[in-house]
Amino acid sequence: MTSSTLISSTIPFSFLHQSLALLLSMTAYRFWISARPIRGHVYVACSDRLLIFSTFALYCSCHDLSWDVFGESIALKLLIYSALGILSLKFVTLAADYGVESMCFEKVGVLLLAGMTAIHPPIAFLFLCFYSFARGAVIPLHEGFPFRALQLFSVSLPVTKIFLLLGLFEKSGLAPQIPTLSLLFILFGATYFHPGKCKLSLGQTRFHWIMRNQLHYLLVNGYLWGWFGHRAPSTVVVQAKILKMLNIPSAIFVTGSQLLCCTCLFCPYWAVTLLFSVIAFHLMVFITAGLLFWEFTVFNAMMIAATLNVPVEVSHQLFSIGMGSFAWLVILKFSGQIWNPPGLGWWDTPFVQQLQWDLFGSDGQWYSLDCAEMGIWEIQFVKGPVPARPRHFITGHLGCSVRLPTMEDRRELVQRLVRTNGEASQLSPLLSQADVRENFPQLQRYLVNRLQAQARRPKTSAFHKWFRVFWVNGGNYYTGKRYPRYYGQVPISRIRIRYEEFFFNEEEIKQISDLEVSTFDISHGAPLKLNLSVENSKPVLREQDGSEVHFTDLSSLSKELL
Repeated sequence: MTSSTLISSTIPFSFLHQSLALLLSMTAYRFWISARPIRGHVYVACSDRLLIFSTFALYCSCHDLSWDVFGESIALKLLIYSALGILSLKFVTLAADYGVESMCFEKVGVLLLAGMTAIHPPIAFLFLCFYSFARGAVIPLHEGFPFRALQLFSVSLPVTKIFLLLGLFEKSGLAPQIPTLSLLFILFGATYFHPGKCKLSLGQTRFHWIMRNQLHYLLVNGYLWGWFGHRAPSTVVVQAKILKMLNIPSAIFVTGSQLLCCTCLFCPYWAVTLLFSVIAFHLMVFITAGLLFWEFTVFNAMMIAATLNVPVEVSHQLFSIGMGSFAWLVILKFSGQIWNPPGLGWWDTPFVQQLQWDLFGSDGQWYSLDCAEMGIWEIQFVKGPVPARPRHFITGHLGCSVRLPTMEDRRELVQRLVRTNGEASQLSPLLSQADVRENFPQLQRYLVNRLQAQARRPKTSAFHKWFRVFWVNGGNYYTGKRYPRYYGQVPISRIRIRYEEFFFNEEEIKQISDLEVSTFDISHGAPLKLNLSVENSKPVLREQDGSEVHFTDLSSLSKELL
């Protein structure tokens, strides 16, 4: 048999087995370890007895697999080690819910299982199960990429075991690490392709969002939220005008790079280019608005390193026209099953609604509470659930329109907001039509317990001041507020919640309202129950001319409190 005949007979056979391995692994991922679709802001993992039983059963069936099975290449190890490191680092640095529970046992368990997985791959089953239970079966959005990478790695282990028992790797000439690496690249493609696909569905036409969305609003809204808040408003307006000229090129770059991720398995150099483009996208959002998905950025960088470390003979099997076409079809059809959190597409608006948490210290000064001090409740903190709110929220985080139910409502909201030009009288009808956000008593409990604990252990060093800014569990790096940052330097005796509205009309940043929602004291003895009522609130809504507007009808506010 000639070499050409051998190649023509071997390549289709290996591709067939590679496709079979991928289909089996993705089926296991969909119906076993991710049995329910991703909903809300979290990944819902199976946390019942069936998961525990199947986890131990699969571990026992794959217990003899080792890293030697996957060859001498470090490509796969780089990805799995980085996923384990990211998840372990985030879990170990979680801020404790002071006065309620201690997570020392869980943190030690996560570290031990991560180390054991790095030595013995089948321990990944136990790590995922323990991590899900330790997290309360809730995996935050920022941890989604590395967590799902470990999920796919774990479900590929039984498939690898079956192929080894049947001798399919030897018969086809397929490298044992190929199916797992292919799964991880398909995961990468689906993670970014689906958001790009959602952007195309926002407008009346496919390219409506690219041509009409005002990305420069993001810079202004990030400033209003506290990203480099020491800048003068006039400076921010000038920067926004410059960025406005790049709206369409930026939208083309963002959407194009996300949509093209479905073609990541055609060529290794093309895959590296796509990985660099999405890293640039994350850094662009961070520089503009202070929102950083550092977990995604680090894992993408590790994927670049893994791609460059794949042996040549393995690279020819991993990156090819056949495998690229197969991955493209899978991502095109099933990307929503792999990665589908809500609100992936939105219109940026010039209207910001936010809450400010002011703390009154024992030294007689006011301090601003920032995201880093909210620990495990950072996401809820920036989205604004409080015991009482004076107005309905029509925009979400950073002024996005994701809060409205349909794409048409979101698109129309932006147009109506622009027409108001920031006039309070024209904004009022829009605010009365929004939905109601529910209350989070756990957030109140966490805040009180944390402040009481910090009052017993004041921190005055510069380390504590800056460590919280770059805290690894943070994704929202907002620090510049009306008062100096609070990082535990003095005991706190009082908390004040203020509601603010801002509007950017392309020429200036207007403050529409500044409303004191609630003020309450913290006793340093027993934890305080935050049972706020309308009578305890002190609404002081200020119009643009500085005049105060007092509420006469508090029925809507009472409805929210209930």
